[in-house]
Amino acid sequence: MSTTKPTPDSILAHLKTVAAEAQAQLTAIEKSLALRAAFTAKEKQRVLPLLRITPEAMNVAADLVRRQPAVFGSLDTTAMQTAAEYELVMAPLRFQLEHLAAAVHESIIAAKAPAAAQTLDVYAVAKPLARLKQGASMLPQIAMLKSLVRTTIKHRTPKSDEASAEPEAAPKT
Repeated sequence: MSTTKPTPDSILAHLKTVAAEAQAQLTAIEKSLALRAAFTAKEKQRVLPLLRITPEAMNVAADLVRRQPAVFGSLDTTAMQTAAEYELVMAPLRFQLEHLAAAVHESIIAAKAPAAAQTLDVYAVAKPLARLKQGASMLPQIAMLKSLVRTTIKHRTPKSDEASAEPEAAPKT
């Protein structure tokens, strides 16, 4: 009984199918979770300090409000309890998705690195050959490679308005 070794084309075809199915499933999961609206950058700056409050702290505060109605009046503890439970339910999903994203990223790097090194080798060999008559046929591809191959990292400088923006203070309660 002989087994046929999968070809790179069959492996890629399989990966394309699996990746497309995974994307569709992730989209469906995202819709079914009914995630809350995303914050603007300014809103994130405002709420960032509040993220240090743990679910346990929210539950303790809710318990305190329930036990001392004379001190805290008619504060509704539902928001505190709901937010605490929401974080406890969603955090494991977030961690798993972050792990998956990191694993996919590492897999892309592992697949890309040898091919990228070979691309640089081809470019390094072809570039001087293009100056010779026998390399004239390579000129269009070498011109394309010249525009596509980046061997240096461009450092992003922050925009002046982003760099000078002061985060807003958290609301006092």
